[in-house]
Amino acid sequence: MSLLAAVAALSFNSAPLTGAQLRQLDVFLSNFAEADQQPFQTGRLSDKLMTDFMMVHVIYNSAAAKRTYNAKEVSHHSLALTLTEAGVNKVTDRYFGRRISNHSEMMKYSREMSVLEVQDLPATIPPQRPVYLVCYYEPEVLPLARAYVVEGDYPRKFTVYGAEFDGGQQSSDYNGQSPSRFLRYSVQRSPTEAGRFILTELSTLTHRNFEAKYGRKAAFVRA
Repeated sequence: MSLLAAVAALSFNSAPLTGAQLRQLDVFLSNFAEADQQPFQTGRLSDKLMTDFMMVHVIYNSAAAKRTYNAKEVSHHSLALTLTEAGVNKVTDRYFGRRISNHSEMMKYSREMSVLEVQDLPATIPPQRPVYLVCYYEPEVLPLARAYVVEGDYPRKFTVYGAEFDGGQQSSDYNGQSPSRFLRYSVQRSPTEAGRFILTELSTLTHRNFEAKYGRKAAFVRA
C-alpha cells in the first residue's frame, strides 16, 4: 500500500477541518513549496532566507506583486521588477510576520542574483537606487503542498504535517504521486491580516517520521 493510500485508510475520532479550511492551508503552504523554502527555527529566520522567498514569490506571482507589493517593471526589461523596502516588508510581514533587518545588504544580494539572469541590468538601474531587483518568468508548472495532520489550537497557533509534490499535477488528488519532501510547519494566525496565517518554523522530516504521525491521535488527520 502506498503512503498516501495508507493515509486515506486511517480514521480518527476527531473533527475534520472543512474543505475550505484545507484548501486555505494547501494554498498557504504551497507558497513555500514554490520557493523551495529551507528549514529554519523559531526566531532564527535569516534575512537571506526571507529575501530568497520574496524573490521567488514575486517571480511566480508577478501580476499580483504589481498590485499588492507595488512592484514596478524595469524599463526595456519586461521580465524584471523592482520593489522598495516597503514592498518587501509587505511580503515578509504577510508570510512570516517579520521584516528584513538589513535592507541595504539584501538589495545588493537581490541585484547580484538577478544580474545572473539579465546581464545588462546594472546599466538599466542606477546602483544607488534603493530597490530590490527581481527577474521573473512564467513557469509552466509549480510545486504544490498538501496538509495532512493538524495539531494544536487551530487557527490560532498550530502545527501542520504536510508533504510537497513536484509540479505537473493539475488535480488536488495526489494519490499515486510520490512527495518530494515531508515537512513540519509551525503556523500562527496573522497578527495583521484577518483570515491569513504566518509561518514561524519549518522542519524537514524523514519518510519514516512522517508516517509515524499517523500512529498517534492528532487534532485532525486528512482522509
